[in-house]
Amino acid sequence: MNSDTEQPHPNLNKPTDNLESVPSQNAKAWIDPVDRIAQAAQALKQEEAAYTDSLTRSESPEPQLGTSSFSPGLIVLGLICMFLGGFYLERRSADYRSDVYSQASDLEVSAHSKQAAATSVVDAGSADTGIPDGPSVDVDALIAQGKTVYETYCLACHQANGEGLPAAFPGLAGSEWVLEEGPGRIIRAVLQGLQGPIEVKGQAFNSVMVAWRAQLSDDDVASVLTYIRQEWGNDAGYVTADQVASVWSSVSGRGEEAWTADELLALDPAVESAAASGGAGADAGSAASEAIDPARVAAGEQVYLTMCLACHQQTGQGLAGLFPPLAGSEWVTANQPDRIIRIVLNGLQGEITVKGQTYNNVMTPWKDLLDDQQVADVLTYVRNSWDHSSSGVSVSKVKEIRSATADRDTPWTVAELEAIPVD
Repeated sequence: MNSDTEQPHPNLNKPTDNLESVPSQNAKAWIDPVDRIAQAAQALKQEEAAYTDSLTRSESPEPQLGTSSFSPGLIVLGLICMFLGGFYLERRSADYRSDVYSQASDLEVSAHSKQAAATSVVDAGSADTGIPDGPSVDVDALIAQGKTVYETYCLACHQANGEGLPAAFPGLAGSEWVLEEGPGRIIRAVLQGLQGPIEVKGQAFNSVMVAWRAQLSDDDVASVLTYIRQEWGNDAGYVTADQVASVWSSVSGRGEEAWTADELLALDPAVESAAASGGAGADAGSAASEAIDPARVAAGEQVYLTMCLACHQQTGQGLAGLFPPLAGSEWVTANQPDRIIRIVLNGLQGEITVKGQTYNNVMTPWKDLLDDQQVADVLTYVRNSWDHSSSGVSVSKVKEIRSATADRDTPWTVAELEAIPVD
């Protein structure tokens, strides 16, 4: 290889740092290539060691157990999270009531008050009310509805604070008439009014209370009396629509005459429920009628549309000169349904006067086409349609009359029906 074209090695041909150790007359000849390689390798090692050492010094030291302090920032953050978590749970815990979270619970927490929410929904079989076991009663809902009824119909006389008007209208707050364990007397007073002298909380009053039966439904009366018996520091039991229906059925034959205090005091204030008595307000042992169930009214309407509509029409007005009306008929709205049950079972023939008009035709007997339940349902519907507000008809009463008239195979006449005593 031509020595003129060889490229000199940058390190191997570099002049030595210490030429004194080499004879000056032939220094280049004394440069040992092996030594130069060793020197270069040693320099690289030193550079690598220096670089590694610089990296080691720039890294954070490894943490050691028990030797590092906890960050104050993390401590503060943890305390903030604990505070916010506790605040969230306190606001949304519903006082940790299990029934709030139970999907099977029938209770509804009302905004009326936390205390009321815990006790407002009570069993209708409570010993305080004398009502037999039944569905739960939402007292909060009764109170809310009753307040509206009170403010509409009662506030003018008895005032927002329940203190009444001196010498004119007695107070309801703390009234012994309101707080009686049995609400029978106060229900009667609301339904049919009150007249003459009455003593309330040691003070005598002599005025007239309006009868509210025409304006208020059973639910309205029950709710407003529940409201009154729970307001202004009063603490008496709730009142149900079933109790109101029971009382109304027993007094509806009284007419429009208002009660006197003496008459009410002579009566037992206890109220037996319509379902328990076998008939809303009927005498003991009688099953003439029962509390009205909307489902039964709906079932009765279907029977009416199928069997009765052609003659008595959808409006209950009948056909002029042929079939008498049921709407407003004194035969339909009688206190006890005994005669109308007999008519439906065995039919009717001959003359009959309804609402001052005389009819003379034949009504078909339905005992072979309708069972006891259907007869009870359709009569309950008829007695509660077209502005009627009469008691329902029980299956047991229909069964009783069907059994008593089983041998009869001819329709009734008005004379025969009027000769049969009705409780």
